[in-house]
Amino acid sequence: MKQRTRRCLSVLLALALMLGLLPGTAWAAEDTQDSEPSVSTTLEGEGTADDPYLIVDAKDLKEFRDLTNGGQRDICAKLTSDIDLQGEAWTPFAPVSGYVAEAYSGTFDGNGHTISGLSINSSASNQGLFGLINGATIKNLQVEGNVTSSGSYVGGIVGKVQSGTIENCSFRGSVTSSKSSAGYAGGIAGGTQNPSAITGCANFGTISGYAGGIAGYGKVSIENCYNTGEIKGTTRAGGIIGQFNGTAGTNTVENSYSIGSITL
Repeated sequence: MKQRTRRCLSVLLALALMLGLLPGTAWAAEDTQDSEPSVSTTLEGEGTADDPYLIVDAKDLKEFRDLTNGGQRDICAKLTSDIDLQGEAWTPFAPVSGYVAEAYSGTFDGNGHTISGLSINSSASNQGLFGLINGATIKNLQVEGNVTSSGSYVGGIVGKVQSGTIENCSFRGSVTSSKSSAGYAGGIAGGTQNPSAITGCANFGTISGYAGGIAGYGKVSIENCYNTGEIKGTTRAGGIIGQFNGTAGTNTVENSYSIGSITL
């Protein structure tokens, strides 16, 4: 009886080993190991430069922001309509990790539309619709709202440009940095860290801090821009830029003007 039981067990074990070696079973196991989880999104488009995500409303905009903040730094988007954020507290585009290297680097095309009702009141630096970008292009976008921070690098469109391009954008409303030292504030960008470009942009808002109508501070090339907004500077203020950083070769202003009042 014991011998018969042992033989049955041996046969069952052999069958199990043979089934485990069948090609179909091996492939199934391999597929399970190699598969990567896909990112779920309801946005239309592929997020590429040729087929950007289409942003229809505030819900889409928040979803796109969350994708970029979560690590998909190089995806692209295009607005298909005006968006009203209705004064709801806004969390800027900025990497959850906090690492500059993981900041947004794709192309965001406003497509001539307006994002209104932007509202930020923060104690942190790098505040704006986009808090921090690194290699990104922001273009064809109008923003309306109020951005206030006790930190540095505060802007209507972008807080801090590590590097990148902002083109054909405008801002209406107010931008304020209450930081007593180096509270950089700008209608388009709070400041730039590395040589960047701002072209074809306009500011109509009131800017307060180490303030500039287009940019508060940095290494930047500014071309075909203008400011009509009021500039309220703490120690440094300019109609176009509050303070350049670096040599003349990395800083230029061409075909630009300001008619807004400037006070210190």
